[in-house]
Amino acid sequence: MSTKFPFPSLMTKRAGRALFSSTETWTLLAIALVLFYRFPHRLLTPQLWAEDGTIFLMGQRELGVTSLWVPYAGYLHLILRILALAMGTVAPLLLIPATYNIVTFLGTLLVGLFILRCRIELPYKPLWAFTLVFIPHPYEVYLTLTNLQWIFAAVLPLFLMQSPAPTRMGRIGEAFALLFLGLTGPFLVLFSPLVAYRVWRDGVRSRASIAFGMAALLAISVQSYFIVTFAPGSPPVQTALHWLMTSGPILFAGLFVGKTLPHLLLGENIAVTMQHWENTVPKTVLLLLGVSASIAALTAVILVLRGVWQLPKAQRALGLALIFCAAALFASVMRRGLSDPQPLGPFSGGSRYAYIPYLHLTWTFLLITQSPGMAANLGRFCLLLVGCSTLSTIGPPAPGTQDRQWAKYIRRYEQGETVDVPFPPDGLSGMSWRVRLVPPVPSR
Repeated sequence: MSTKFPFPSLMTKRAGRALFSSTETWTLLAIALVLFYRFPHRLLTPQLWAEDGTIFLMGQRELGVTSLWVPYAGYLHLILRILALAMGTVAPLLLIPATYNIVTFLGTLLVGLFILRCRIELPYKPLWAFTLVFIPHPYEVYLTLTNLQWIFAAVLPLFLMQSPAPTRMGRIGEAFALLFLGLTGPFLVLFSPLVAYRVWRDGVRSRASIAFGMAALLAISVQSYFIVTFAPGSPPVQTALHWLMTSGPILFAGLFVGKTLPHLLLGENIAVTMQHWENTVPKTVLLLLGVSASIAALTAVILVLRGVWQLPKAQRALGLALIFCAAALFASVMRRGLSDPQPLGPFSGGSRYAYIPYLHLTWTFLLITQSPGMAANLGRFCLLLVGCSTLSTIGPPAPGTQDRQWAKYIRRYEQGETVDVPFPPDGLSGMSWRVRLVPPVPSR
């Protein structure tokens, strides 16, 4: 018995098949609704966000095509630069924030569609896609061009671990996709062991491995050059040692036991309360709590690893890949913490650094629900906690909801006035991010 889908416009026929299955349509619709519910201001009163303006908009306006190869923070952002260049070419300045946010909205849906169609067997596949927007990440990553790279990078393990495309054109397309993804952020460099595993698994001399491996090698080589050449330098040894001997141990332990796990599993309210314990709870009690939490976390980690190991071969490899990617990102954040402790500190800053670990841990919980014994129950329990934690995060309005009147400033600019345009987020001093728009000098 066939069931008619209530949205025929989404079920356009192509080559005798629906463009989207009913499962895909409902899942993408759910993702879209959650994004709109959580961040309506980013679609109804769109504004730039942080580097959206200072790096991508101004880079496109001042450098044009050459901005594609300009590194920021020590690496390239090729896809984001291409999007900024394209939107700056076709859209008037007045509509730039709206086009940025709409494109990132569509980009998130595209990533969700990839998860639904990836060539790897996943339990509860729609939930894998839905968790892109339904984890307790507060606000920073979603619907901002500058942080779209985190959503792209989150699915790199799935992209790398899936089976090769069955057609020649599909394999070529995936090689180009990997090249562009690898040149957007440092993530493929961090996850490069997965590329080696993929090439080994599919056969070093196979056509699929050759195209895939060459694309990955090119992207990793180029991005590594920029990272080595342009990344901020390491802090002096004495500064690093002083930081490690004072705040370092607490912050390092707090990154996983004190920051990631409470926020992911217990919710924002409890996590925010815990961040003040350093000033209110005696150090001895705090140490005992930290040791107890570490033992509990270590026990849970052992159970999760055991559950992953008991999975079928393909799912086991994916689970280990997810854990490796989360660990690699943790290591890179710790490395950065020597010169910038913000990512390791309270939840008031650097939340984007936790997005991929949150997501990969949640996906690992989904995987181990298929394991035998206690690991499956642990996975279900953790998923329940993640859901409750996410619901507690959705409630408060996200920062940056105040309309900074982009249109008013652009109209003044179009009338020939130099303007300093503010946009969120506010810095530690309370000042907004800003870009200065200088009208062109009329030619004589």
